[in-house]
Amino acid sequence: MDGSFPFLRRYVFNSSDRIFKSRHISITDSGTNYFVHISDLYLDEKSSDVTFHVDDVELPAHSNVLAQRCRYFAAMFENGLFEARPKRIEIRGTSIDGFKQVLKWIYTGTIEFMSIESTFDFYRLADMYELSELLTGAIYFLRGVCTFDNVCYILNRAVLLSLCGLKNFTISVVKKDPCKILKHESFKQLSPDALNEILTRVVFPAADIDIFHAVVGWMKANPSKSAGFFDVLKNVALDSITVKDMVALPPNVLDAVVHLIRQNKTSGLTYCLKDENVALPKYGVKVITGGETFKEKAEDIKAHTSSEVGNLKHFENPFSLSWFCLFQFIQLLLHLFQLIEMVVNYFEFIPLLILAIFSSSIDAPDRKITMTRKLSDGSSSIKKDSGILKHLIGTDKNGILIDLGHRFELNSFKMQLVNAGENTYSYCIDVSEDKDTWTRAIDHSKYSCRSLQNLYFAPRSVRFIRICGTAPVNDIFKISSFEAFYKV
Repeated sequence: MDGSFPFLRRYVFNSSDRIFKSRHISITDSGTNYFVHISDLYLDEKSSDVTFHVDDVELPAHSNVLAQRCRYFAAMFENGLFEARPKRIEIRGTSIDGFKQVLKWIYTGTIEFMSIESTFDFYRLADMYELSELLTGAIYFLRGVCTFDNVCYILNRAVLLSLCGLKNFTISVVKKDPCKILKHESFKQLSPDALNEILTRVVFPAADIDIFHAVVGWMKANPSKSAGFFDVLKNVALDSITVKDMVALPPNVLDAVVHLIRQNKTSGLTYCLKDENVALPKYGVKVITGGETFKEKAEDIKAHTSSEVGNLKHFENPFSLSWFCLFQFIQLLLHLFQLIEMVVNYFEFIPLLILAIFSSSIDAPDRKITMTRKLSDGSSSIKKDSGILKHLIGTDKNGILIDLGHRFELNSFKMQLVNAGENTYSYCIDVSEDKDTWTRAIDHSKYSCRSLQNLYFAPRSVRFIRICGTAPVNDIFKISSFEAFYKV
């Protein structure tokens, strides 16, 4: 190995300064070009002692260069059997252009990444020949060119080649806009394994039925992959599909759905996002009850306004508008008498009452939206600027009911109570997977609580959360923020 090119040791192992660009990788060092001598030997037949045979094309090479730059070839040349055979190396399963680029990398320390397809070809060869710098450069290039238009293709190849780092990166791209990927045409080109990567690692804010229809679309586009339909569908919630949906399914898809129903596996996945708040709009969280000022008011509005169109027709006549306002005012007076004791003790209800009186006008449709408003976008689930969640203690059994949008493994809640003077509150928190069977997770009905509540319980699968104040009766239990975690 020290024979033909003694200068190799001096130049090959000192490539300390590597600059990776989006389409070009270069290895340089300040003031010195370590590949100046080696690069002249690239494809030089005169001094070569090894020949690669690729696609019926012969490429000259030098065993010393290959051994110094590549551990794979070093091990090959150290094998005594190789010396006994003609130094002709057969390369199968790769293109001549791809192999020439890798060979150029060995000799010059540079390579051109011009396309995603060729880069994956380089990666496979670099992995085979243990060229770690080339592996790093290929991944850097792929991450730089990854967009929503090609992320499915890159994920397919990353899954096929078991590239964990690249898989994680592509999943992070999908997470930026999960619903967009469901509608993208390339979604139908995912492999079954790549599709499962998305379904098991990305929490969609879309409705379960929309996710189901997107997956069915993928199945219709890939009938030859029907053997994997069951493994894909078990990662999708099927509880919301109807008989009409099932009738429209292709036979191979219907078989997989029926099989899952018979096995009672229709709830989909339970996600476990460690140390991350899952009560967020990006995961589909919404408030079912407890978002209105008073529960009764939402019912009153519903009785008088079946739709926004109906509301507009109702207010066309000024005379009707006057009687409607009078009716609303009388109702507010009734509420005033019911709450008079609380107003005396808790001065915070005075501005609330004034707000309610001024709100009972022709803007009833807007009031309905406000009272039943879902969570607004933001970094936390329920912010003060999106409305305090509340309910009247002792009269509302549903309390504050939150739908997380999906099932999550949880063991902790963080909740901010709204203080009223020196008042303290008692409460309970129940959890459920299906809104039918409830489990008591937190029971603080015998405790006096105020301000921030850091709560812990045994890990369990949760989709619905019901928060009920238990004392003091006829007071209003209010929270300004709520977060849900799986703490590790």
